[in-house]
Amino acid sequence: MTRPTVLLPLLAALAAACGDRTPAPAPPVAATCDGGGMARTCEVSGLFAGAAAPRLRLATGDAVPDTLRLSLVRADGSVVPLPVFYGSTVWGMCGPTVDARDLPRRDRLAAADVNGDGADDLVVVAECMTGMGATGAHPFPAGAVYLGDGRGGWRSVAAVDSTLTDLAQAACGGADGRPGGGGVAGDVRALARDAVRRSLP
Repeated sequence: MTRPTVLLPLLAALAAACGDRTPAPAPPVAATCDGGGMARTCEVSGLFAGAAAPRLRLATGDAVPDTLRLSLVRADGSVVPLPVFYGSTVWGMCGPTVDARDLPRRDRLAAADVNGDGADDLVVVAECMTGMGATGAHPFPAGAVYLGDGRGGWRSVAAVDSTLTDLAQAACGGADGRPGGGGVAGDVRALARDAVRRSLP
């Protein structure tokens, strides 16, 4: 039997993630995007602390069909590719969730130490679709945690990303049973920490 004290932090994280299903106010996003429609490249700054902090680049569309590609752009202009976004390996059609200004939503992105090793990790909750038609063309949240080693290296663990995706979908599933109906509004860090705790020894 699961102890109530174990469930309380999880329930608090799920409640914070869904809230009243309206996006929580987020700090101002410093983002630029080139292109339109499915062929876009966006860069987001301000996720990591420090004057020489890298920017997050999110690319989708013609150059990378049906795939969300992430990389970090260092202050010197060098680019560090990140592992392929989890949702792109499972469903294919993925992209960043955007706000009313058509910029990536800050509440879906976070840099924080989610595995307790003292190094910044990167959390991304994007939107994917399974395809077209009556049952497939509905966006739902899919997540990935990029674990930083503190020396510039990054890795992803499919079990962590799958658990984060499940938590995001369970936290905000639609009333009709389709995943992701309400989106994820709140602290994606809490969901990522729970995904790491559940998935890594």
